[in-house]
Amino acid sequence: MVESAVEGILVVQGARIVEANPFALRLFRATAEQVAAADYLDFTYPEDRAMIEERYRRRAAGEPVDAHSVYRVQDTEGHPIWVESHRAEIDWDGSPATLIFLTDLTRHKRTEDALKDSLANLRMTQQVGQLGHWIWEPSTGRVVWSEEMYRMFHLSAEQPMSLDRLLGSLIHPEDREDYGKAMRTAMTGLRMDPFVHRAILPDGPIRYVEVIPWERDLDEAGRVVRLTGLARDVTEKRLLEEEKQKAQRLESLGMLAAGIAHDFNNLLTGLFGSMELAVCKAGEGSEVAEELRHSADAFERMRLLTRQLLTFAKGGVPEKRAVSVGKLIRDAERLALSGSDVGCLLSIPEGLPALDADEGQVGQVLHNVLLNARQAMPGGGTIRVRASPRILDASASRAEGGLTPGSYVLIEIADRGSGIPAEDLPKVFDPFFTTKALGNGLGLATAYSIVKRHGGRIWMESRVGEGTTVRMLLPASAVPAKDVGRPAAAEKPAMGRGRILVMDDDALVRAVIAGMLRSLGYGTGETGDGETAVREYGEALRSGAPYDAVVLDLTVPGGMGGREAVERMRRDDPGLRAVVTSGYSADPVFSDPARYGFDAAVAKPCRREDLSLALEAALRSRDL
Repeated sequence: MVESAVEGILVVQGARIVEANPFALRLFRATAEQVAAADYLDFTYPEDRAMIEERYRRRAAGEPVDAHSVYRVQDTEGHPIWVESHRAEIDWDGSPATLIFLTDLTRHKRTEDALKDSLANLRMTQQVGQLGHWIWEPSTGRVVWSEEMYRMFHLSAEQPMSLDRLLGSLIHPEDREDYGKAMRTAMTGLRMDPFVHRAILPDGPIRYVEVIPWERDLDEAGRVVRLTGLARDVTEKRLLEEEKQKAQRLESLGMLAAGIAHDFNNLLTGLFGSMELAVCKAGEGSEVAEELRHSADAFERMRLLTRQLLTFAKGGVPEKRAVSVGKLIRDAERLALSGSDVGCLLSIPEGLPALDADEGQVGQVLHNVLLNARQAMPGGGTIRVRASPRILDASASRAEGGLTPGSYVLIEIADRGSGIPAEDLPKVFDPFFTTKALGNGLGLATAYSIVKRHGGRIWMESRVGEGTTVRMLLPASAVPAKDVGRPAAAEKPAMGRGRILVMDDDALVRAVIAGMLRSLGYGTGETGDGETAVREYGEALRSGAPYDAVVLDLTVPGGMGGREAVERMRRDDPGLRAVVTSGYSADPVFSDPARYGFDAAVAKPCRREDLSLALEAALRSRDL
């Protein structure tokens, strides 16, 4: 029976092996002679010998020693072998001896180690992929979470989990009913698609979690006794999708806004120009001139409104340069808070990087946000504005909505106003959405569009009764802050002379621009489309009485616009001096006129000063 046993059997007296069955010899890969000539410790793996020697010492001292143990032995080639040992004291040939049974655990240990490695790899995969798994037993209410699930919800793995706790505190109140329905649906055995719910973390933030029911275990009656599934944090993905949808909405509305603003700017040009000409005829300082200037102030506000429309219209290109953050904030503060009971507490550190930005556009963003903060505190108060440098690596840039890694400036504007309800927060940057009775819903939509076109990000946090904080990340400039100065003041334009050809498809606009030019001392010619302008310019050139410059409208519906006209004119006259005008100042030609063959650009609605400066610059360039 000992000979055929499927476990090793040894008889040990003292430390010597006096008997070993065939299984033990195969386990040690030894002959009977090799075993008889060796101590038992010779077949014990070196790293475990101290433990075995300690057991011998305690047994010799009469101390209690467990008869069962697991350790490693080794074969004659030194290979470790895990064994389970059971010991019994016996009498052998009239002397005390120890009977040892050895069960080979090698396969079991290999399987156990492989399982440990597999679990470690699973934990690492779940952590990298932010994917957790869960088990729910409906009959007992028992919920089992993986380590990644606890990490996802910012909880300690020592805290017990239950469905009641999930529904009671961790799942957003508005999502609890749907979550419960989803779990009940899974219990019925019906096919269930993944669903997303909001999770409220213990430290405050709200995250989006996708739940994926995976497998059901049924009892003999077909009832679900265990439901297994996966979960993953999809907050970043959800935010990116929302940003994409918002951008698509803005693009569609921007195209509409661009068309409206273009036509509106043409009308304002006629009104602006006519009033300025009336002021010239009435004489500076007269009562009529003063009344007309009051009207002009109202039209200036209308011009600002159309520029807001154009800012988030498709195709707006910021004219970037290094800009001082402190100057931008202080200028916007003076404009937005002038005459109010609201103060501003600034925190702008020394050495803060400059922005790589369009000064006018980012100034408008700050003005809009500060104005909102002022209006949120009708009884007065203090707005806190803080700016600080930020460096985004690849990981941080993903967390910030996919911004390009690099250097940024974080600007935070906080008020202590009434706050915004949670249900309205996702819509605050949508065009025409407003919570104010007299608001137009363009301020924050414009801010969002400008910041996005600068390669930045803007977001808002608010609590009802506590206030609102708007944060924006904008790319920093490589130009050192100390080298960023104020732009030189523009020189006052002088009266001009020479002949100017004006092309605009709108008769009123054409007549007003020509009238403003004549008031500045220029002679004028007028045409209604690009093709006629090209012909008129060529004929004048060949007759020996050329035009000194042209002022061309960028777009002519159904006809040749300024871009094509200037190209054809330059074929006949490489020395052409040309100014482009348009009610759509977001066109790329306005950020780089020379690239498209123009010497200067004037956005409608324009004033006499705008035209004068543009023509002066164009005519001066001929002499350089």
